[in-house]
Amino acid sequence: MNDAMLLTAARHAYERGRVKKGVRRALLVLPFTFVPLYACVATGRGALMLFVIAAVAALVVLFNWRGQDFARGANVGLIAGLGPLLLPFVTSWIAPICSTLICGLLPAASIAGGFVAALCLAGGSLARFRRDFLDERPSAGFWIAALSVTVTLGIAGCLHVGLAGLAGMALGLAVGTLPVLAAYAFKAR
Repeated sequence: MNDAMLLTAARHAYERGRVKKGVRRALLVLPFTFVPLYACVATGRGALMLFVIAAVAALVVLFNWRGQDFARGANVGLIAGLGPLLLPFVTSWIAPICSTLICGLLPAASIAGGFVAALCLAGGSLARFRRDFLDERPSAGFWIAALSVTVTLGIAGCLHVGLAGLAGMALGLAVGTLPVLAAYAFKAR
């Protein structure tokens, strides 16, 4: 076996290992995405929910395969996405008096889930760079991966609430990012 073949074999083994790592991470989060599936099927959005679940798995595998800041961002996004994924469903389970058509609690839970996700994203981005607090900002790859995974998980959790849930999650994400943006703006002065 010559050096070129050895290098190619090593590169393929390295890439297979990264794909396996991504698949393991996706399998870790997939059971959580199946939790709100029943509610989505009940509201007639089952096929869309299955598509979102497949998108979550594909994003996690892709970003972990890509590695570096993309993988770190995907891991932060997995943690941050649990809030908007589970909070609206748990709220609908706890408050059965709400119908799926009209309920003020479910959009509020989506807003809270988005806010929790934004705080987790902010904490994850600052924790990654805490040694040089705000001197070295997270890269674009980190934010692309973190936001993609978080929003996709949030869509999975807020889908059964409808458009109000998705808008609530977006509002919560926007409000929750204000502290980090303020810290960066303050540091830039």
